[in-house]
Amino acid sequence: MGSVSFPLIFDMKMKTVSHKAIGIFTLLITFSLVAYSQAKFEKKFHFSDNEYYDRASDLIQTSDGGYLVAGRTVKFGHGGVEAYLVKMNGAGDTVWTKTYGGNGSEEALSVIECKDGGYTFCGYSNSHSNGTIDAYVVHTDAAGKELWAYTYGGEAIDRGFDLQQTADGGYIISGESYSYGIGGVNAYLVKLDKDGTEQWFKSFGGNGIQEGNSVIETADGGFVITGATNNFGPGDYDVYLFKISSKGGEEWVCSFGGTGSEEGKSIVQTEDGGFIVVGYTNSLGKGGDDVYVVKTDEIGHVVWQKHFGGSLDEEASSVSQTDDGGYIITGYTNSSGSGGKDVYLLRLNANGDMIWERTYGTKSDEIGTSVIQCMDGGFAISGYSISTSGDFDQEKNKEIYVIKTNIKGDSTTDD
Repeated sequence: MGSVSFPLIFDMKMKTVSHKAIGIFTLLITFSLVAYSQAKFEKKFHFSDNEYYDRASDLIQTSDGGYLVAGRTVKFGHGGVEAYLVKMNGAGDTVWTKTYGGNGSEEALSVIECKDGGYTFCGYSNSHSNGTIDAYVVHTDAAGKELWAYTYGGEAIDRGFDLQQTADGGYIISGESYSYGIGGVNAYLVKLDKDGTEQWFKSFGGNGIQEGNSVIETADGGFVITGATNNFGPGDYDVYLFKISSKGGEEWVCSFGGTGSEEGKSIVQTEDGGFIVVGYTNSLGKGGDDVYVVKTDEIGHVVWQKHFGGSLDEEASSVSQTDDGGYIITGYTNSSGSGGKDVYLLRLNANGDMIWERTYGTKSDEIGTSVIQCMDGGFAISGYSISTSGDFDQEKNKEIYVIKTNIKGDSTTDD
């Protein structure tokens, strides 16, 4: 075959098109390689026939690239229901497990990795409480060894649902209180220093029921909390959103919803300074409950709201902002999937439009409780699976369920 020569002078327009084509092709190849190389797995933890009430409430990716799962287990240690941490490596293999608590019941509901390399979780305890149940906070070292543990609350029931480390090295807890406030149940905020010493606590709400399900610290040192209220708004329950100062003074309060029931389960601050809240609604949509997503500005005014679901029930329990400015949401659906309730994963763009949705599970029930975007760009979900097999009934036979997907939401090597 003879040689072919090309002229030194060529069409610059064609060169531009060629570079664009090469760029698009390169991006597609890069995206495919990244998606292919991202870790994918589904893991269930059920450590013996006697441990039949395991549940994961929260999950984080740790600085070593592994994962930490927080929740509860039964009959694993010396108590009844115990708070439980599971450390996993990047492939989803168990590195260590630890339980925490006394002779009563404890549960870990929210966990963070701290600036000192250890971990702190919050939840509730009735082993060492002042009242019936108290908010419970435990700090550990990097290997899960308990360094300190305290309870907070009054003479009745008080629970910690969410915990964040604050800019001063301390902690903020949000939850619910039957001990304080003028209503039956009030949103409950506790500020701690780095050693767990209480600096202040506040309760918020009216004469009815208010809950503080999720809390974040804002750039000005204050805090924004979401939950549910039946004291404000047009419905039975409405999404409750309020801002407080660094000392706990209320700055503004909002509620969202229709004539039915809505609840805010998780909140993050967005890149534009506003907030995204997820939960459920049964005022909107075509099913029973639908996933409810509300985007607000920095003072709680609604920018947009969306709902997602089918003919039955869907709920959202957790949201994170993705590196492209969109959102990843988990919860459950029983409108689609393999049967019963399945873990539900939604990817939205910055305007709240759905990019894709995925379900994970079996013919039994699986529920997602927490979701994060991982260092490799994929997603990790914690939750629990309710099995109908064995000697235990459906309510008691639960396993921790952890899912790691690639950026497209694929969780198995067959995808």
